[in-house]
Formats: sequence, C-alpha cells, structure tokens
Amino acid sequence: MAQHRKNAPADTLEQLESLSDRLVRWVSANPLLILGTAGAILLAAASIGSIRAWRASAADAAAAEMARVRTEYIVAMGGSATDLIAPEPANPETARAIRTEYVERFLSIVEEHSGTPAQALAALDASRIFEELGATDRAREVVEQAVADLPASSPVRAVALRRVAVLHEANSDFEAAARAHAAAAEIPGYPLRFDALADAARCWADAGRRDEALAIFARLQGDTADFRLPPHLESRLAELQAAN
Repeated sequence: MAQHRKNAPADTLEQLESLSDRLVRWVSANPLLILGTAGAILLAAASIGSIRAWRASAADAAAAEMARVRTEYIVAMGGSATDLIAPEPANPETARAIRTEYVERFLSIVEEHSGTPAQALAALDASRIFEELGATDRAREVVEQAVADLPASSPVRAVALRRVAVLHEANSDFEAAARAHAAAAEIPGYPLRFDALADAARCWADAGRRDEALAIFARLQGDTADFRLPPHLESRLAELQAAN
C-alpha cells in the first residue's frame, strides 16, 4: 500500500502528459474543425453582443414612444408639454373622447413591449384613464398584467404593485391591498419599501387583521432606524398593540 502511495504522483503526471500529447496530436490532425469551433464561439459572442445592443435600442425606442404618447395625451387634454399631470377639460364629452382614444394607444405600448419598464409605465397611465372612465376592473387588470410580465426584481414592478394595492383599497378589499403593498416592499431596490410596509400594516388593520398589522409594525420598529411612521398610523398601531 505504501509503495502504491509513493508512485501515485508519478502515475498521475504520466497520465496528464499522455492526455496532453493526445490533445496536441488531435488538434494537429483537425485544424479546420478547431478553427470552425473557434469561429462559432466568436460568432455566438458577436450575436450575444448584437442582441444586447438590440434590446437596449428597443428599450430606448419604447421609452421614447411612451414619452411621446404621454405628452400628446396631456396636450390633447389641454395641458402643456412640460406638465406632469393632464388637466381636466371643461367639456366632459371632450374629456371622455380623448381618454377613450389615448387609453387604446397606451394599451398598444403595453402589448408591444411586454416585460419592460415601458409596459409598466404605459399600464399605469392606462389604469388611471380606465379608472377615470369608470372601468375599475380594467384599471386593475391592465396593471396586474404588467406586474405578472415584469421581472420579479424590477423596482418598476413595485410601483405597479402599489397601484394594484391602491385599486384594491378603493374597492375596500383591504386584505388584497395589504398583500400588494407587502409584495412591493420585498422588491430589492425599491426606494419606498418602508412606506409600502407601513401601508401594508395600515391595510391589515383596516381588514381587521390585528396580528398581521402588528407583525409588520414590529418589523418596521426593528429594521428601520431612519424611517418614522406617520403619526396617525403610529398611534393606531400602538392602540392595537395595547389592546388585549
């Protein structure tokens, strides 16, 4: 056994040298195959680079289209190109006609750019317009679809989730609203995650789910040194905490 251990390194070295010799002979005998393989690797790398460049270009085009349609909508509603929010036209029929036209244009962006930030932003605008038109179910559906299509780690997805939560709150479905706020808070990179947690706690309280509300309250107290709950919410949760 001892002799075998002594010779093991030498045997391994011989095996490696033999393998090296065979590889060298094989490469010498098959130069065209090697060059073809290398070419394929380079072609694949170039293709990946082209795809990435195409995706970046497509994303830029989608964002530009989204910005253009949004500006045109605000101007059509009587605002200026620099306004962030569309004003309300004096004539209700004019407002309805404009909203009906532009919600379809936003929906086109949603359909054409699935899974992109442009989809989410267009879905948010379409959702607000649907709500103004009184189509609350469509308002929620379009933004829920954006949530489903976006990458799980996208901060823009968190914004869409918050919109879903607001629509659930408007429908007095506080449990669904709490879950949507909480889901937004779990997305890395979302800058308002603590605000989302606070809203989740508020919605759990509104739903009569004391334990869930207090669990989030305790989390906020332990994880957020620089975040302060709004006074009314802090007071409400303190009352829940003190109740038997």
